[in-house]
Amino acid sequence: MKFLKTVSQTCYAPIDLKKAEIYLRDGYDNASSTPTTTDIEPIGESDIALTAMATLVPDPAVTTGVSVKFGADETEYTVTSRTGGVGTNEIQTIDIDDDCDGGTFTLSYGGQTTGTIAYNALASVVEAALEALSTLGLGTATVTGTAPTWVVTFTGDMAATAATAITGDGTLLTGGVVTDLEVAETVAGVDAVAEQQDALVGGTWTGGHFHLITPAGMGGETTGPIDWDADVTEIEMALEALDGIAVGEATVAEVVALAGGAGNFHITFSGALAGVQDLLTSDISAITPDGTLTIIADVEGVDGVAEVQTLQINPTTTGGTLVLDWGGLGPAAPITFDSTAAEIETNLEALGGGIAAITVTGGPFPASPVVITWDTTGVVAAISGVGTNLTGGVITGVTVVETTPGVSATSTARIAITPVLVAATTAGGSVTFGGRRLSIKVGEGNVNYSESVNREYILNRGNIDTIRDGDDIPMDVSFDFVWEFLTAVGGSAVPTIEEVIKQTGEASTWLTTSSDACEPYCIDIEIYYDPGCGGDNTEEIVLPYFRHEKLDHNLADSQISCTGKCNATVANITRGA
Repeated sequence: MKFLKTVSQTCYAPIDLKKAEIYLRDGYDNASSTPTTTDIEPIGESDIALTAMATLVPDPAVTTGVSVKFGADETEYTVTSRTGGVGTNEIQTIDIDDDCDGGTFTLSYGGQTTGTIAYNALASVVEAALEALSTLGLGTATVTGTAPTWVVTFTGDMAATAATAITGDGTLLTGGVVTDLEVAETVAGVDAVAEQQDALVGGTWTGGHFHLITPAGMGGETTGPIDWDADVTEIEMALEALDGIAVGEATVAEVVALAGGAGNFHITFSGALAGVQDLLTSDISAITPDGTLTIIADVEGVDGVAEVQTLQINPTTTGGTLVLDWGGLGPAAPITFDSTAAEIETNLEALGGGIAAITVTGGPFPASPVVITWDTTGVVAAISGVGTNLTGGVITGVTVVETTPGVSATSTARIAITPVLVAATTAGGSVTFGGRRLSIKVGEGNVNYSESVNREYILNRGNIDTIRDGDDIPMDVSFDFVWEFLTAVGGSAVPTIEEVIKQTGEASTWLTTSSDACEPYCIDIEIYYDPGCGGDNTEEIVLPYFRHEKLDHNLADSQISCTGKCNATVANITRGA
């Protein structure tokens, strides 16, 4: 008897389109971003946090959801919602010489110019003049401040965008001092106030222990057991043993001593914890026999704010020096009219005292102001200076500075997906976005594509000598079928096949799959077939860069017939996909 070895074979049968999955896909992808998963996400999770996704994923509430894959998981998920990052409104500061005593000026934006604005105009007047420009419009600019400095915050349709610079013309202004140094308090410093919380002891304390629990802002930690009759030093040590409270940041003092050794005490938070704090809580379940502990805010904390001051000399200055001073510690050594931010920082910090820890940005003089930010919070005196040795310049300048650049809300912080994860993700794992997909369920019909090769047969004295490849021939593609239903994840109506092919209607925001923006819009046609046994028997056919040339449709009968070409010579076929 002879035994034959069993051989595993993979066989491919004709594709039954009724059982196949047919997708029309657009060209959305990660663009220039390289997003990763922020956290480890378990199997069954549908809410995924993203890191470094700098572009805004198309909103599934208004368009078809895009596809996404995570790491080595080949499952293709669909985005059902997304949370975008927060944009930043552009802020520009308009400044005229603070010694101007009359006249008018104008402002321009996007090629349009306002009417004349009085040198001492109210912020509301400047706002109305800007919003009267058609290049801005009503509700796009909020103006605050008083003459000679106005602050413009772009809002409404201009919110979270990088605005172009406002320009000004002050030739009709009068007064002013060419050699003046202007100092504006951009952000007023605020002294931090230490939070003080009182712990009020009630009931009867004769034994046991208690715990203090810090709020989330301090780490949400619980102290070790504190004896019922502990003194203030022991309570203080228990708090400072926590990771979220450094030594010296929690000072405990007794307020009123009670009989039996227990007493009310208060806790003062300082250092990095100075400012607003949520209340501590406690666990007194181990106190005997029936003690209570109530914690209240005796002195509410106030968060400190770092002072910011802006210095500007006349932008038309052409030479000379100026001298800076602060708090009577100077004067500092003279600096040149064209000093940089780094040079000004060194010059001021040499004075010592409360100006020894600052950060100076912007500049250089005279074209741009410098911005001085104190490294610590609190109220500080204004910088002063003398510019009588400056030369050149005119008094009619209007200076506009971009205080805060506008940033579009173009990042994606989180996405929700369907189906839920079938494999856990890793923190920092890759995230790959694919295109939006329209899924087509076919009833009857077929999809045909033709691959052609152009050969040039070279003769030698009438005999075949050699063969060369000729010009590429794009694939011909045609499909003619009756569709039973269309599906796509999104809050808007599902686009029709025709809308996807033509980039109209519900598919008007779909993106071309071609990398060449100058080429006409195209899509990819994907056919995925699993005969029922999965594994190596599956087959995926991608017909890339398809553009229709003729479209016949019968919507009443859900029938469509289309012919066109792919800007490719062959289909991409993956077996065992």
